[in-house]
Amino acid sequence: MFLYSYLIGFLYKRAKNSAVWSKRYCSLTDQKLTYYLERDRLVMKGEIVLAGASVVESPTRAHTRNQWFFNINHPQCGTREFYARTRKRRSQWIEKLTEVIREVTKVAAYGKLKKLGGANHNVWQERWCICTGRSFDYFDLPTDNQSKGTIGK
Repeated sequence: MFLYSYLIGFLYKRAKNSAVWSKRYCSLTDQKLTYYLERDRLVMKGEIVLAGASVVESPTRAHTRNQWFFNINHPQCGTREFYARTRKRRSQWIEKLTEVIREVTKVAAYGKLKKLGGANHNVWQERWCICTGRSFDYFDLPTDNQSKGTIGK
C-alpha cells in the first residue's frame, strides 16, 4: 500500500454529541480520513479510523438544499456524520471511502493493548490500537478524534 491522498476537499462534519456542523478540509489516504480547519492543513482537528468501518448515505437525514448527508460507521469508534454540497461530491466521497475501507480492512488489526508509558514511563496503560501495515496508531478510546501517537507512516 502506498500512502497518498485519494480525495481531498471540504466537507461539513457534525461535532460529536452536538448539533453543530463545521466546515472541514478533509484528506482521504489509504489508511484514514483526516480533517483540518483550513486547506493549508496546518491545524489537524481529527482523524477517523477506516479499518472495519462502513460508509452509507444517511438513513436518518434526507438531503436538503445544498446538503447531501452520509455517515461513516465503525463498531467501536461510533458514527461520524458528514455532508457534501452536491450529490455528485457525496457520491465521490462514498465511492472512494468504500474502496479505501475495503482495502485497509484486509490488512488491518485493531483492538485494545497495554502500553508502557505515563509520566514516569513505568505505568501500563490500556490503549485502543490499530495497525494497518504501514503504521501503528494508539488512542485513549476508540471514539477519540486524534491518536495519542503513531509509530511509522
